[in-house]
Amino acid sequence: MASLDGELFWTAAQPIVKVVLLCGVGAVAARRGLLPPEMRRYLSALIFNIFIPCLLFDSLVPVIDTESVRDWWPLLLCILLAVVTGFGVGWLVGLCTRCPKHLRRVLVAAVGLANVGNLPLVLIEELGRDEESPLAGLGRRGLGYVGVTLALATLSHFLLGYQLLKPRPGERIGGGQGPSQAASVRRPGGDEGASPKRRASDPGAEHSSQSTESLGRAVDAAAQRAGSQHKPEHAEAERANSAHVSVSPPAAAKKAGGLGAGLTRLFTQLGGHWPSQNSLTASGDEEARAPRGASRLVRAWAWWGAVAQRWHLKEVFTPPTVATLLSFVVGFAEPVKWEFFRKPGSDNDPALKVVTSAVRSLGQAAIPSMMVVLGSNIQNGPPRECELSWYTVLATLVCKLVLLPGVGVLLVYGGYSVGAFKAPDPAFLFVMFITWSMPSAINLQTMSNMSGYAVAELSTLLFWQYVACIAVLPPFLTLYLSLSDEVAVSES
Repeated sequence: MASLDGELFWTAAQPIVKVVLLCGVGAVAARRGLLPPEMRRYLSALIFNIFIPCLLFDSLVPVIDTESVRDWWPLLLCILLAVVTGFGVGWLVGLCTRCPKHLRRVLVAAVGLANVGNLPLVLIEELGRDEESPLAGLGRRGLGYVGVTLALATLSHFLLGYQLLKPRPGERIGGGQGPSQAASVRRPGGDEGASPKRRASDPGAEHSSQSTESLGRAVDAAAQRAGSQHKPEHAEAERANSAHVSVSPPAAAKKAGGLGAGLTRLFTQLGGHWPSQNSLTASGDEEARAPRGASRLVRAWAWWGAVAQRWHLKEVFTPPTVATLLSFVVGFAEPVKWEFFRKPGSDNDPALKVVTSAVRSLGQAAIPSMMVVLGSNIQNGPPRECELSWYTVLATLVCKLVLLPGVGVLLVYGGYSVGAFKAPDPAFLFVMFITWSMPSAINLQTMSNMSGYAVAELSTLLFWQYVACIAVLPPFLTLYLSLSDEVAVSES
């Protein structure tokens, strides 16, 4: 095991210093008007839709094979344990600090759902480049591990986060803001909270609408053509159905653009019935039956779009998640895999080397861009409308950044020491450690802005967590590198 000396501490602190410098550039640029909210929105869309997927594809595909994936189950279990433990700790924080009941769910989400994407990518890449680090030469493999955890975390964030950050009927919205007032809440980056034009100043907020807008227009045109073709044939059926259809598409789906809304209109124009909440969960699907005049493929595609619109599946299958799934498909298909990447032991360049080079160049822009945007988002400080008491905020920070990392060390290193699982390399163990140490996910702010629930409270928690990480993370990273180095020593 490496000694906990000053040299190892400096090695662990360098990625944090890099994050601070990049965030500082973003903050200064935003202050001087070089990075206004509109520009941050477009830059965030590029990061989320192009840069991060390219980075994950370039990092995951070379290290994926059937043998390695069988050894990666501890990563998935680690994510699951971290989320469940965080939920429990967040609930206890709200109970012990006597937090208002309508705001306790934001504590559960803030403690349980961590940023396992942006910061881990920066840490792994920087430590993999440092020759003095135990992770030297393992940057690409470490990024692959982060991609796996990011895919599972995205599912948990959007499926569970939407439920936690959604106001209950008759419940008072945190921070004195209702859904209609959420647009006036200023986010940590100075953006207007729920404004559709500024909601995506962090990566991932507006990726869905921008990436599918053109396809949505095409589907909408198909809906209009389908409506003109089927209107005479189904006129009487539509009049009959209008009398007893129990659930109609949400108002937001009617007004929203993009692929989901286009598919919804196509499904309706073709004579299909909008699926009710009961029909999606019950075994019978009489209400969700497809239109008669359309092909099976069009009907299935339109019905899936309606279901995705209702259950927020579009937000679950984000571009990074899709890139991770695609990486697994290409990685398992070795004949395709070696068309993109050089086969080990071979001197021949792959046929699609130029494609891989272009993807790698785009992926290299992800990390600096993310940190610049993050710095521009938090440069205005926390909002003043927060209803959380100072001791609730402090207790949340201590539990999130000190208590949970300690629990993670006990579980991960304890399990490895007793032989419960094997770590193929130091990067594997390091990624499991940092899963427990990261601050709350930035995507939580986007979800809060969408619903108007606890916008100011979540902004406050995020701001102080990312500021506190500057002092809290280096000691933990030093410990993680020291423990991870034991894997390299045992293998040698």
